[in-house]
Amino acid sequence: MNVRSSRSLVFGAALVLAGTLDAAAQDFDPRSVDVDGDGSITAAEVRQVSSARFKAMDRNGDGQLSEAEFTDARLALMQSLDSNQDGVVERSELRGQWLKRRG
Repeated sequence: MNVRSSRSLVFGAALVLAGTLDAAAQDFDPRSVDVDGDGSITAAEVRQVSSARFKAMDRNGDGQLSEAEFTDARLALMQSLDSNQDGVVERSELRGQWLKRRG
């Protein structure tokens, strides 16, 4: 793997692991990256999912994330975790999200 592709993979993985989609898809589940459902996450799957998430964050479609676009995505994440909508995320809210995903 060349340096450029490994940097791209690291950035892509960071986007995937940060769960940087709009609020409806903020509950990150590693299975969502396993596109083919084979129980393994490949570099190609990370690139595919991170590309889709980047595009979702890039609201004006210019191929760049502005500070506002990045901030909006992070704020949407916080709001999706703040189940009682009091402006702060408490440990119990994080635990509740984790338990909800585990079913």
